Amino acid sequence: MAALVTQREQQRADYAGPDRRARVAATGSSLGFVALAASLQVAILAMAWSIGDGRLDVSGDARSLEVAMTAAAAAILGSAAAIAVARFAHARDRISLDVGVIMLVCAVGWFLPLQLVPTLGSDWGAFGGALALAAAVTVLIFTVLVVAQPVIDVRLSTAKRLGIVGASLVLVPVFGTMVGWEFEDPFLRRVTIPILALAAVVAWGGGILRHRWLVAFLGLMFLGLLAAEILALQGGEGTWAVSAAIVSATAAAMGLYGVVIDVRQAIIGDQRRLSDTWTELKETKRSAAAERLRNQDRMHSLRSGLLGVEVIASSLATASDPAEVGEVLAMEAHRLRDLTKRSRLTLSTFDLRDALNSLVEVQLRRGLPVTLDAPRGLVVTAAKAETIDAVHCLIDNAIRHAPSAPIMVSAGYSALEPDALDIRVRDRGPGVPVKMREKIFHRGVTTHKEGTGIGLHVARMIAEAQGGKLFYQARLGGGSEFVLRLPDEPRGAKGIFE
Repeated sequence: MAALVTQREQQRADYAGPDRRARVAATGSSLGFVALAASLQVAILAMAWSIGDGRLDVSGDARSLEVAMTAAAAAILGSAAAIAVARFAHARDRISLDVGVIMLVCAVGWFLPLQLVPTLGSDWGAFGGALALAAAVTVLIFTVLVVAQPVIDVRLSTAKRLGIVGASLVLVPVFGTMVGWEFEDPFLRRVTIPILALAAVVAWGGGILRHRWLVAFLGLMFLGLLAAEILALQGGEGTWAVSAAIVSATAAAMGLYGVVIDVRQAIIGDQRRLSDTWTELKETKRSAAAERLRNQDRMHSLRSGLLGVEVIASSLATASDPAEVGEVLAMEAHRLRDLTKRSRLTLSTFDLRDALNSLVEVQLRRGLPVTLDAPRGLVVTAAKAETIDAVHCLIDNAIRHAPSAPIMVSAGYSALEPDALDIRVRDRGPGVPVKMREKIFHRGVTTHKEGTGIGLHVARMIAEAQGGKLFYQARLGGGSEFVLRLPDEPRGAKGIFE
């Protein structure tokens, strides 16, 4: 239970938001987007300065162009704020909520009273100035909050965030009125512009250093709005007002562009996460299927072995030498225990004749006509438990298809391949049809009504896992012969079922 809790805590620590993988995987492309947007903003700022200075002629009505660009900037800011808040509502990403609130406050509290309303020929007076100052303070607070995440994020709920907005928008004008501030130029611009400039530096620098690209775009938006204020101060009306409106629209577009890029990266992150999850699911299914097959193969071997143990044990009461029967039972039990312990080949050096003799002895105790032909001192290096189990599968197959026929097990070095060892199991049964001689090694394929189609498949896998092979050949005079050929130097500890 403690390990499970630790694993869950680690998973929670690794997961840092719905688009964490997007930010990690697409850092290079995001930085490229920011650099491209900054270059574009610089180019438009240079063009706007040329318009204001009169070096670049603006055709048509300058006043109409100023109003159109200022209105477009307000609409773009509002759209960016709405998309960011909608992103929060969909993915619960609080950075998107903070950015959306910043954009909304900036549009309503800063841009509306200082740029849009004066452009339309109106003046909000001291109320507009107080609102602009409160908006600048709120923007700075929220920008620091966004850059400081996730340190502060876990301590501030959505309600607390909105509470900060309401408190700053109300308390700043109240405090300013109490101390006698005049919310008009030049005091207003002397105070609010540095505050917004500080927010721009924090957003730009913090966004890049902490890979919060949406915040970096927010810094570009602030810088553009400040540049528009500076341009507006150059002449107040005419070409400088047009240039300021163009830069304002560009700044708003930077904010919208950042929100769009953030949504794009979130989609990339979701796709990557779904792809990884799908891959992990397929791997889990594959592992589960492989484990199920391994269990079936083990159960097949254990079932066959236990059948022999059961028959021998039943003859224990009538045996002339119970101690000898008990020794045979112990050897077979030891072999079956080895099969349950090992899931990978473990090479060892052993006397093959002794190991096969123990296996044949078990069959003889069952009353089956199985004989062994192998030279004494046939010491080999192989996976002992698995190799003997493969021979057991071949004997069991011969017994099933030729129940009353004699079965011969032989072992020795191959005449065709001197560096290989052949273990042969022969019977005088009906043999295997030509068209089935390769298919019988496929899992689930059997020519016997009570067969499982597992034994020959397992035996071949054991041979191949050691660099050997298992094949069938017809006997002269009728019957079957299965040859288990192993190399003199097996591959080593390779997983049987991998």
